Amino acid sequence: MLGHGSTITFDSGFLASIQSISLSGVERAPIPNWHFGTSGGKTFEPADTYDPGGLVVDINYDATEIPPITGAAETVTITPAGGADAISFSGFMTGYDVNMVSEETIRATARIKASGAVTWTTP
Repeated sequence: MLGHGSTITFDSGFLASIQSISLSGVERAPIPNWHFGTSGGKTFEPADTYDPGGLVVDINYDATEIPPITGAAETVTITPAGGADAISFSGFMTGYDVNMVSEETIRATARIKASGAVTWTTP
């Protein structure tokens, strides 16, 4: 199950504990294929590609780490608590809000844009 106890890692080395996670913005465009001779409702076909959307992740991480908010797209891996199948994709941070800071831990909300296909791997 994704969420509390899961982790998110970036190839650059950033690691955080996930408190909550949501996925949004996954879209596949409809391509019009009707013509002026079509009667009734317009017809469409699905596009060959899709927008994989993005994540909003509430995280806790070590206060000595720096989140990759200025980094290029890189492999992002989400590992659910209990070692279930991991999710990985190319992505990058598009937003970052700090919610709480202590001497050891930072709690933040990160927005991550996926780019390309999302893959599921079994540990």
